[in-house]
Amino acid sequence: MYRFVNKILSVILSKLFLISIFVISGCFSGEHFIEFNKKIQGILSHVSGSETVVLMIGGSGPVDVDYTVDGIGIYAKMADCFAEHQISSLRIEKRDDADTIQQEYLDDVHAALAYLNDRYDQVFLLGHSLGAHVAPVFSDDVDGLILMGGFVSEVEEVYAAQLKQNASYEEIQVIEDELDTILNLCEDTGFSWFGIRESWYLSMDELHLKSCLKGLNCPVLVVFSGCDERVDLSEFELYQAYLSSHENAEFRLIEDVNHFFVDVSSGQLDESVVNLIASWILKQSSVIIKARCCE
Repeated sequence: MYRFVNKILSVILSKLFLISIFVISGCFSGEHFIEFNKKIQGILSHVSGSETVVLMIGGSGPVDVDYTVDGIGIYAKMADCFAEHQISSLRIEKRDDADTIQQEYLDDVHAALAYLNDRYDQVFLLGHSLGAHVAPVFSDDVDGLILMGGFVSEVEEVYAAQLKQNASYEEIQVIEDELDTILNLCEDTGFSWFGIRESWYLSMDELHLKSCLKGLNCPVLVVFSGCDERVDLSEFELYQAYLSSHENAEFRLIEDVNHFFVDVSSGQLDESVVNLIASWILKQSSVIIKARCCE
């Protein structure tokens, strides 16, 4: 009973404190609630003695801090796997009421990365789906990027492809007309498409993500699903094309998993994918440590 009450009190107290309470790295272990910008929360899974951390950001739509999909806390499970490899991790909430990509991702991810860079020697960023699409924007603030189930094409084109699945000929014509409208936006007129305001699409255009991807200097791991029902395999090929001249880019196609890297037969997160990512992170960390020792 004492342990149960103590655990409950610990969770309550941790939610009351601001991020500044957790400023001493290496002096605690386990999972801790933290708060960014007084608006969103995150869970830091800190491994005592770890100098390597990965920030995990999710895809489009409203998602919770554990990135729960079909009852599976994708990022919560990944955090446990990373901890087994002595890698700390941070997963954060994502705003679902944002009118721009800055509000939805940029402001909060920059705050989270600033927090981690103050406390860890090596910081990596893992993005899934839309999170992978925008991740290259943050390349100057990290030691490496992991892009899972992402895409290179314009987000409008990917959304249109999803809408066209199982659509009739007439519906496809409407979708293509709407896509043409949204791709040629010049100002915010209040038009909404795919449940998203014009202002959001206009803010995406300002990021110039394809240029960011081509100009990457940090190590990159692109992981794609062989059974992705949401993003076409051609996007994996586009990543290979855009990063063809990158000296430290790796590409892995994982068979028999869906868009969320859940095994299609067992219905569980494929932990071999997480182990692959963890091994890649540790390899990059080792290279970074050796390079800094030689400076």
